Amino acid sequence: MNIKPVYNGRDVRRLRELYHACETNCRGLKTLGVDESSYATIVVPEILDKLPESLCLTITRGSSAGGSDFLNWTMKDILKALLDEIELREAHESSTTNTSKQEGRKSQFVDGSAAALVNHTTREGKPRCVYCLQEHLSQDCKKIQNAGERKQILRKYRRCFVCLKRGHICSNCLNTSKCSACSKRHYSSICESHANGSITADVVHSTHSCVGSANRVALQTAQALVMGGKENVRVRVMFDSGSQRSFVTGKVAQKAGVPVKRKEWVEIRTFGQEKVEGKLREVFELSVAPVQGGESVSIEVYAVDSISQIRNEHVETRKKDYPHLQGLWFSDVCKTKNVLEIELLIGADYLWLFQEGRTVRGKSDEPVAVQTKLGWVLSGPLKSSSEDDDGPTSCAQVSINLIGHVTSKNRSLEACVKKLWDYETLGIKHEEEASELLNDSIHFNGQRYSVSLPWKEGHSLLPTNYSCSVQRLKGQLLRLKKEPEVLQEYDRVIKEQLELGIIEPVVELERADKIHYLPHHAVVRKDAKTTKVRVVYDASSKETKKGVSLNDCLHVGPPLSPLLYHIILRFREKRIALVADIEKAFLNIEIDPCDRDCLRLLWVGNIHEDEVKPVEYRFCRVVFGVNCSPFLLNATLQHHLDRFSKGNPELTRKLKDGFYVDDLDNKNDNKRLVTDLEVSLSL
Repeated sequence: MNIKPVYNGRDVRRLRELYHACETNCRGLKTLGVDESSYATIVVPEILDKLPESLCLTITRGSSAGGSDFLNWTMKDILKALLDEIELREAHESSTTNTSKQEGRKSQFVDGSAAALVNHTTREGKPRCVYCLQEHLSQDCKKIQNAGERKQILRKYRRCFVCLKRGHICSNCLNTSKCSACSKRHYSSICESHANGSITADVVHSTHSCVGSANRVALQTAQALVMGGKENVRVRVMFDSGSQRSFVTGKVAQKAGVPVKRKEWVEIRTFGQEKVEGKLREVFELSVAPVQGGESVSIEVYAVDSISQIRNEHVETRKKDYPHLQGLWFSDVCKTKNVLEIELLIGADYLWLFQEGRTVRGKSDEPVAVQTKLGWVLSGPLKSSSEDDDGPTSCAQVSINLIGHVTSKNRSLEACVKKLWDYETLGIKHEEEASELLNDSIHFNGQRYSVSLPWKEGHSLLPTNYSCSVQRLKGQLLRLKKEPEVLQEYDRVIKEQLELGIIEPVVELERADKIHYLPHHAVVRKDAKTTKVRVVYDASSKETKKGVSLNDCLHVGPPLSPLLYHIILRFREKRIALVADIEKAFLNIEIDPCDRDCLRLLWVGNIHEDEVKPVEYRFCRVVFGVNCSPFLLNATLQHHLDRFSKGNPELTRKLKDGFYVDDLDNKNDNKRLVTDLEVSLSL
């Protein structure tokens, strides 16, 4: 294509020119009667090559355009995706020249989220966030919440830290407004110490809302000592039954000198949050004790930069208004501050280790006292007082500290590292359950060994994956028709597998408990002397991003092969080497009939027809591409060798030590012994 590439994703003018050039060429070809399907598979990658890498990642994100895989994009698909992104960037660029009349004015509310706004708008007049380019106000951005990340974005796009506009830096900014949280000269959305914790790095979010009532509500807070290696730190604790995990601020953990126990990848979903992003967080083990002395409680907590701030309800002063609270000692007493910083949040995972089970109640509209190991805490509605009445314009602040969902994808960093090193050369963690299941299922049917798939107990429901397989079949045929020789060989391989009994047609009358279809694609090696086209099956395919694949439901199995570096070292010990290979090793082992419907595949009866009419087959043999296949092969080989070990134990030992999957490596200094071994293997 004679079109100049664009190297800068921010050069919107050049991107627009590239789009017009592509569109003009497409229209010209259409006028000449050329079908776009005849050149789309070639031109689409060419267009992507002309674009900056960052822009390619953006428009192909999610691997979809119009509901199809971007590898199968038509010209219409890529032009639409490119146009949408260009218009978005044009709107963002034009919005930087327009500012809101209200910009720079200080908010009348104390809440930092109501500070002066910059209205970056779309062409429809909707506000555009300067951080993620989505249609919302910049200070309401939920995608980019870390103050440091926001500053990096502002630096990258050369925006002012005070007004967020482009064209100048903060030292030259004429805007005199200051942050409502810390009174420093910067925009409130990048404040590192925001007044209510709504915009800070790694915050367990506290949502603050304005309601029309002046009534106050007491939250269960107490004071406690965190026992550390350096010193005992006095902290303010909140008991939150709406949180599934417990948290501590990193500042407290550092001050107490508590060592990091491990690190875990954690996703935190808070109230009203739609998108969730995970982060590797430190886990500490704390000992929490009452400030007046007493038994400590050991808990595990995740570290965050900040938790929340709440309004001081002055419980000790207010309890005189409630007869049922007289004589109770409340743990959290502070007469000097109006805003209290929560430094330790105890969630439902440890809540009941602290609760003593005793409560003192008054009337239905009065607060309830709850006894804990840290002292009495107060929870519930409080009567308004004259100090609370600020007139009809008052705004009562509501704090919601709900953490609705916390997941730990990988239980610890150590587990991640161990899993990394467990592959290939250092083996995989032994799964005794899978090994026991397989030992019970291996049997010889007179011609070959038969095995069952090692299913995980209680695995997720396995979807059929039919729609995904059909879609990928259509895309595969579309690509292969550009190379008729490869398509012919691909078809020959599948028909040969059918003739050899490796696969069999699916009988519609047969019913199966589990049905799953495996997509497949061609791996072409034109320089190979034997197999130039290999059909590879994808057992990790999922119908949706959050779906389940076949590999997710199966045990990988223990690594029964010797360690690879052991084989390499032994291989160099002797002068003479013997190398052998089991031909089509995986395909020599049968799959139990009860598991075959989970190994279905789709192909076509006639590769020359334009209409794709899928024909269903299923595997009768072990499939290369399923995660447990190496384990099934190794276990079957060892089972076979064990059967004949009594006849020739020395040969059996050499074979066990020399096999790596289907490859045999052996060695000796004696040529006669090597020849004898070769003869034994050929028998």
